[in-house]
Amino acid sequence: MDDLSAPAQRAPLRERIRSLLLEEPRSFYDIVRLLDGESYAAVLRAWGDLRTEVALVSGPNGRYRLAGPAGGPPVGDIGQAVDRKGG
Repeated sequence: MDDLSAPAQRAPLRERIRSLLLEEPRSFYDIVRLLDGESYAAVLRAWGDLRTEVALVSGPNGRYRLAGPAGGPPVGDIGQAVDRKGG
């Protein structure tokens, strides 16, 4: 069992996930595959920690990227324009 019960212990993994999302938009499955040395539970907890810090924006293809600073445009290109008006 992973000893990653406290958010501070998960910080390195959370930062690895952040780095992967800064490289390019990725699905959660992509993240799990790229971190294949980590348990699914540890990745899921670190993903949740990241989501409490920064908004993750999902594109139409199900890939996530980090929201831009102060609610600005998302960081990373999903390859398609995102309709922010919902229509």
